[in-house]
Amino acid sequence: CSARYDNVFPAGTDPYYYPCQDDKHVQLAGTSMATPVVAGSVALIKQAYPTWSPEEIKMALRNSAVDLGYDINTQGFGRINIANLFGSKSSPPIAKIALNLKTGELIDIIGTAAGRNFQRYELFYSTSSSETPWIKIFTGNISVTDDILYLNFNTANLLRKDYNKFKIVVYNSLGDKSEDIVYLFLEKTPTKR
Repeated sequence: CSARYDNVFPAGTDPYYYPCQDDKHVQLAGTSMATPVVAGSVALIKQAYPTWSPEEIKMALRNSAVDLGYDINTQGFGRINIANLFGSKSSPPIAKIALNLKTGELIDIIGTAAGRNFQRYELFYSTSSSETPWIKIFTGNISVTDDILYLNFNTANLLRKDYNKFKIVVYNSLGDKSEDIVYLFLEKTPTKR
């Protein structure tokens, strides 16, 4: 293979890397190959939907991704598939979630639940890194941008020394939805008062 890319893995040392597909093609993988694919996808989305903001494009990429069946830390939101979003009637809602840790057992859930034709948002949590059911915390019908989504969530019921997940789902009036997930790892047991 004349165009072999030698400095990734020597041939046969990695089960997912095959340096020479045939005598004309070389396989490249990782972020070095994902970045231009995503950048090209963003350019196509921006061309089709010139009024969409960067956040709306980010949500569109997430929402149209194909779930590969792995957890979010392994696959992210899935394999990019922009063909799933062309023909959209509106821009997707914006969903961002973060946690503001405080002293004691309380945390604020902060982020963004917004977008054109915004309808509502729902907040959930789940204990453990396994696929346990989501428990609804709150439903809000007022758009929020980089501010408090839920004040003083009590962490007393969350797991210690394991992962806890928080999720936001944002809906618009046209039936579209966007999601975001954040993890919280609690190491210490809260002190009793």
